[in-house]
Amino acid sequence: MKTIESYLPIFQGFYGTYFAPDCDIQVCEDEGVLYTDIVFDYEDYRKRVGIACISSIENYLKHDGFTIKILFDGIYSPKEYNFTNDSINCTYKVSEKDFKKLVEYLKSNLKEFKEFLEENYSGYSGFVSFYSTDSKKWLNEYLKEDSDSFTNVFSGILRFYLENEGYTVDDMLSETDNEISHIDYALSDKKAS
Repeated sequence: MKTIESYLPIFQGFYGTYFAPDCDIQVCEDEGVLYTDIVFDYEDYRKRVGIACISSIENYLKHDGFTIKILFDGIYSPKEYNFTNDSINCTYKVSEKDFKKLVEYLKSNLKEFKEFLEENYSGYSGFVSFYSTDSKKWLNEYLKEDSDSFTNVFSGILRFYLENEGYTVDDMLSETDNEISHIDYALSDKKAS
C-alpha cells in the first residue's frame, strides 16, 4: 500500500470559480443589518466543499474499479491569488494493484498522455515548468517512490486519467452542489450585542 500526500486534481480553487461561496445575502436595511455586519464561516465552507470534492473523485474511481482511498488533509490558500489558486491537500492510499493499473493505463494511452503533458507541462512566457513533457521520464523516473517529484506527479497522472475518461470540473460541481449552495453566517459581535 502506497501512502501519497499530494493535492486533489480537477478542483480549480475557490477564488473566481464556481466553487466560491455565494455570499449574496439580502440585507435588511429596515433592521439596520449591513453586509459588513455579517461574519461568514469560510473555514467550515471550504472544508465541507473539499471533502465533497474528494468524495466525488473517490466515487468516480470506485465506479471504474479502483479502491483508492482519499483522505482530506486541509485546504491550502495562497496569500495572494495572482499566480495560483486554492488547493485541496489530501493523502492517497493506493494499493500496488491500483498503482500498476494506472501505470498500465498511461502506457495504453501513450499518445493522449503525451498530448496531456505537452498541454499542461510545457513552459511558456511567464511560466517555467519543473516537469518534463517526456512521457518516458514520467514513467521511468518520476513514478519511482524515491523521486522528489513522486507525490505531485501522482496527482498529475490521476488528473490525466480522470480527464481522459471524461470526468470534468462540471461533474465535480454537480456532485458537490449541496455543499456549494450555502455558507453559514452570523452577525458580528458588535452587531449581535
